[in-house]
Amino acid sequence: MKESHWIKRCGENIAKHLFIAVLCIGIIAISLTCMTRFGLFNQPGKRSINTSSLLTDAIDIAELSAAEFRYRGIADIYTDENKTQVRCRICYNAIVKAGIDMKQVQFDVDSKEKVVTATLPDIDLKVAIIDDLLATGGTIEAVAKLVESVGGEVVYMNFVIELTELKGADKLKKYDVNSLVKYDV
Repeated sequence: MKESHWIKRCGENIAKHLFIAVLCIGIIAISLTCMTRFGLFNQPGKRSINTSSLLTDAIDIAELSAAEFRYRGIADIYTDENKTQVRCRICYNAIVKAGIDMKQVQFDVDSKEKVVTATLPDIDLKVAIIDDLLATGGTIEAVAKLVESVGGEVVYMNFVIELTELKGADKLKKYDVNSLVKYDV
């Protein structure tokens, strides 16, 4: 199956940005926790006692647990089944929201070595694709393959209008496809 270079690059960018967002959230959270609990903000002469539960409470900051990325893409629409000749290209916009459930972040404190270890949850990428029109299904199929290429799972696809005569839903049989209006051209 032939994919355009742009779609592959977009998939790599999503994975890279998602990894960077998770890494940044973890580093910021650990830094804030260390500064708060290990004395940077303590008053002179006061001693702090550090526990895992205090660290968990200190890092539960909603603003640090989510990120949003916007992408513009181009999907190829082919004239034949073998996908050898491009008929046209369709532009699309995508918004990807990524976050971490901070309740799943685990902290281990080694008071003797003065080391805090944060364990982040596994990345679970579930995507709902929503579009205004389902025609031939080529654009949405490309978006779904892009999501799957970075390890994501397409949970469902929703459309406002489906042009049933063009049989776009037939290309998407392995997904849960829903349309508000089904229209015969």
